[in-house]
Amino acid sequence: MAFDIPKLRRKDTAPYTFHFPGQRTITIETRPLTLETREVFNDAFRERPSQKASGDQYAERMVARAENLATLARCCVVSWDVTEDGQPAPCTPDKALAFLRWLDDEAGYREEVSAYILWAQNHGNFREQLVEASKVGEG
Repeated sequence: MAFDIPKLRRKDTAPYTFHFPGQRTITIETRPLTLETREVFNDAFRERPSQKASGDQYAERMVARAENLATLARCCVVSWDVTEDGQPAPCTPDKALAFLRWLDDEAGYREEVSAYILWAQNHGNFREQLVEASKVGEG
């Protein structure tokens, strides 16, 4: 018996929505944060001083978090629905990084930013939806 199940294709981008108090949402169209994506941006991090020599695990985690935010901003954020002074803000790598850092530090949305980083690293979020079992084999 042979099953004809189409191969799941990866989408280039997927939307991620931040939900804030007062029903405000911000949607960021994002590429996946993969090892390949990080390789594109890794040269910038090879020059930084290593935190591993200190043995400080907290410092290592903070460096990894900063790297993830920078990689997301520079390589993964494609577009967004952010406004500045009531006008749509252009989506540039520098603005994306400033926005993510602002959310993470000043605005107090550290957990939400952590969830975004983990979401962007999950390849399953960038695949086509699975078909229901009852619909397998239908044309």
